[in-house]
Amino acid sequence: MNGILLGEFDTVEPGADDVVEAGTVIMISRVDAEYVTREYSIDYPVEIKKDSALAVGKEKVLQTGQNGSKTEVYKITYVDGEIATKELVSREIIEPVPKIIAKGTYEVASRSQSGSTSKTTTSTSVGTAPNGMSYSRVLTCKATAYTHDGSKTKMGTIPRVGAIAVDPSVIPLGTRLYVEGYGFCVAEDTGGAIKGNKIDVFLDTEAECLQWGVKTVKVWVLE
Repeated sequence: MNGILLGEFDTVEPGADDVVEAGTVIMISRVDAEYVTREYSIDYPVEIKKDSALAVGKEKVLQTGQNGSKTEVYKITYVDGEIATKELVSREIIEPVPKIIAKGTYEVASRSQSGSTSKTTTSTSVGTAPNGMSYSRVLTCKATAYTHDGSKTKMGTIPRVGAIAVDPSVIPLGTRLYVEGYGFCVAEDTGGAIKGNKIDVFLDTEAECLQWGVKTVKVWVLE
């Protein structure tokens, strides 16, 4: 057209097939188009599930969360350098993967819990304990378990396997003992719930405490 090159989308008025007279003004509109991709992140949700196998205050990640995404492609049309239309061509959504956290509901026996006084059951004799050491008496006790809570024992020692909590009116602090199913130990701690024939054995982890549960055991008071 008189040496003027037209682009693929350019428009001409009047049209190429229209009859024009001398002096008619011909309008050429330069039309361009581009495709623009925009991406958005979708935050993953957090789901909480109660777990009776975990102690209260403890939690465990069952599934790691992963963000999702939304991708949109737009066709933008320009006429003489100005935006004329904006059209959504496609949209793709990838759903996020939720993070799932288990929160414990199981209450582990604690030395700070209150409890009633148990009736004392004691047999007195001199004999040989299962570990081969001599003893002066045998008690039948209800045994719970506890683990690290950041505090020292009543005797000022660091809690460890082999140190247990007792009622000092029944078993004096510092007494060497042998506990059925637990082994050789020393009475080094006390607790609000430890009254009468009750003991609280120390274990390294809450999982071990849960596995121990509450047991009725024999306790040999060693000489």
